[in-house]
Amino acid sequence: IFEFIQTEFEECTETLSQIIARPYLRTPKHRIVQVTKTVKRKRLEFLETIARGLIPPDTPPSLKKFSRQRWKYLLKDDVD
Repeated sequence: IFEFIQTEFEECTETLSQIIARPYLRTPKHRIVQVTKTVKRKRLEFLETIARGLIPPDTPPSLKKFSRQRWKYLLKDDVD
């Protein structure tokens, strides 16, 4: 589950990066806004997955230090 959500987030981020990495934007504004919202939603899904503890078992202990309360605090700022 974790790898799937991480991959989706990375793909959306890469799509947005390719759209805005041009000297002149050729993509319509509404499409850029749509992809930006998708990236934000995927980022929140990714952080929620980590907060629920669905990180893979081979994750180093140093990355598991964050408590659920810390993740909830980080997620709280992103709620619209």
